[in-house]
Amino acid sequence: MSSLRHSLANKLNTSRRRLSTFAPRDNSHEDDKIAHKPTHKPTHKPTHKPTNNASNNNDALHNIPLTHPHTPPPTASTPGPRATALTSIFHASLDATLKRISYANFAACFPTPATHVPENLDAFHRDFVSRLGEVCRAQFAGILEERGVVGV
Repeated sequence: MSSLRHSLANKLNTSRRRLSTFAPRDNSHEDDKIAHKPTHKPTHKPTHKPTNNASNNNDALHNIPLTHPHTPPPTASTPGPRATALTSIFHASLDATLKRISYANFAACFPTPATHVPENLDAFHRDFVSRLGEVCRAQFAGILEERGVVGV
């Protein structure tokens, strides 16, 4: 039993010696615990000092107001060439789409009214296509106004 105690004591002392090379012992405690304080202070010091130039001072860039908080961004009084092209392409595309809704295609969706009351279905078709065009144009204008894309 004493040989086991002796070998354990040797292992403990060996491990303490190995650990003491990495961190010094804290002699203020009676239980011989290893201190976990750093043994040296960092010696790295910055090699340059910040200057007060606006190019090096990020705070100066962040403090510049881009616009006054109460003034709205500028808008054009008349639409420019891109805005004009956007609206003309939209209207041309919408007109081409609405022309594709022919009475024959519309009547194929409603075969019973097309055979029994074709004049009512024709009036309904014309009203439906014109109303669809109005709604699409109004929604497009609303989107442009909401996003502030074009001064309409």
